[in-house]
Amino acid sequence: EPVVALLAQELEDEHPEERLEAMSVCLERLEARQRHLLEQCYLGTHGIKSVAASMNTTADAIYMRLHRVRKFLVECINKRLASELA
Repeated sequence: EPVVALLAQELEDEHPEERLEAMSVCLERLEARQRHLLEQCYLGTHGIKSVAASMNTTADAIYMRLHRVRKFLVECINKRLASELA
């Protein structure tokens, strides 16, 4: 999945395969609208302002949504890794 690869590039880890698997599982747990937002912001060719306009909202609202999605992903990945590597 392209979003997994893009996000994984930002991570340095001693367990890259486990982290990629956890990220993939956690991305699947997102709602469709959250995955769509990630795809638009990370894979799209338009900036945050353009994404916000297309969603009829503000750039600040998009940044907050992204923050919440990233926070969920980090927590989900860390929980999965903790249970897998324990």
